[in-house]
Amino acid sequence: MPTLPQREFVELGAGASLRPSCSPLGYAPRILVVEDEPSVQLFIESVLSDVAYYVTVVPTARMALAQARSRQFDLLIVDLSLPDRDGIELVRELHSESALSRILAISGFMVGDMPNTVRAAGAADTLAKPMVRTKLLNAVYQLLDTGRAIRACCEDFAVMLQADSEGCGTGAFAGAKVRGCVTEPL
Repeated sequence: MPTLPQREFVELGAGASLRPSCSPLGYAPRILVVEDEPSVQLFIESVLSDVAYYVTVVPTARMALAQARSRQFDLLIVDLSLPDRDGIELVRELHSESALSRILAISGFMVGDMPNTVRAAGAADTLAKPMVRTKLLNAVYQLLDTGRAIRACCEDFAVMLQADSEGCGTGAFAGAKVRGCVTEPL
C-alpha cells in the first residue's frame, strides 16, 4: 500500500508557529468512489485526483463496506446500480456506519422521487449520470464545504501577512500582501 504524504507546513517567520499550508481544507480529503463501470471510475478518479484529492475506487458494495470500515473517508460517492447490492441499501448502511462521512449518490436513473428516497436513506446530495466535470466538482466542493475552508484559510493568511508586515516577523511573507488568495510582492 502506498504511503500517503504528510500534511504540508509553511514556516511563517521569526517567532511564528508552524501552520498547515493553504490548501482548500488544509489537507487532502479522502474520497471513496463506489462505481462498477470502468469508464465512470476513470472519469471520477481523474477529475478528483487532478484537484489533489486522495481517491479510492471500488467496484462493489462488499468492497466499499470493507474500505469504509478500515479507514475514515471525508466523502463517499456511491453509484446506486451495483452488481452485488442495491445502492440505496448501501447508502443506508454506509450512513449508519460512517456518520462523519458525507455521501454523494450517483445514478443514471435519478428521476422522479429517487433523489428524495436516496436523501432519506442518508445521502447528502445526488448527481445524475452522465455527469460533467464542473457538476461533479461543484457537488464535491459543496459537500466538503471547501469554499468556507478556502475563505477561512485566506483570512488566516491575510492576518499572518499583516502581522509579518508590521514587524512581528522577518519571514518570507514580509513585504507582501494578499489579493484574493494569491500573495503578491508590494
